[in-house]
Amino acid sequence: MPLAYDTQQRLTIPDTAYNTDDIATILITGGRYGGRWHLNALPMTSNGPGEPVGAILTAADDRPDMAVDTALVWVNDECARAGLKLAHFESKNSQYPPDQAPYFAAALALIDRR
Repeated sequence: MPLAYDTQQRLTIPDTAYNTDDIATILITGGRYGGRWHLNALPMTSNGPGEPVGAILTAADDRPDMAVDTALVWVNDECARAGLKLAHFESKNSQYPPDQAPYFAAALALIDRR
């Protein structure tokens, strides 16, 4: 079950974020401060991550995997609202070293607009 969350910025993917196959690669990244997870959605471009195109603030929890699970629900709901398809979602939490892992969360989403 995902954490409760407040949408800080609705997920709005610009046309420039989509490749020639109409797929946008979105990096979900964030950290927790005082227990609540602040998660941002960033479109990936050839120059790296772009400016945030969406953001949420979750209920307090110390589990990074719960933050990613909540991001999955949020992105999926936002895609459904916008008539998009969440084609793939993958946790990237394992990229953090043990001393940082409790405080950071990341995931990768592929969104299809066809």
